[in-house]
Amino acid sequence: LLATSTLAGVFSFYLIKNLIGDNSLDKKEKLFSSFLGGVFYAFSPFLFNDLIGGSITHIITYPFIPLVFLFFEKAIKSNRKNFFIIFVHLPKFVT
Repeated sequence: LLATSTLAGVFSFYLIKNLIGDNSLDKKEKLFSSFLGGVFYAFSPFLFNDLIGGSITHIITYPFIPLVFLFFEKAIKSNRKNFFIIFVHLPKFVT
């Protein structure tokens, strides 16, 4: 559970940081917003509800959902093939 929460927080931090991009926020506000979003995602009641319910597949795949969206957005923004390859093969590990 500790690894799941940690990975979920880190991956969602990077996703939110990437989604904010070069907005009107300064660097400190951008990092704080990303950190807060990562904390909220890592300690979501959905994760703890699945832990109590015993759904091990949801607990294992929960942290990788932001990673799929992160690589999807990176694949859309840049035309580099390695992001497309990672995006195509990453959902195999999530399901």
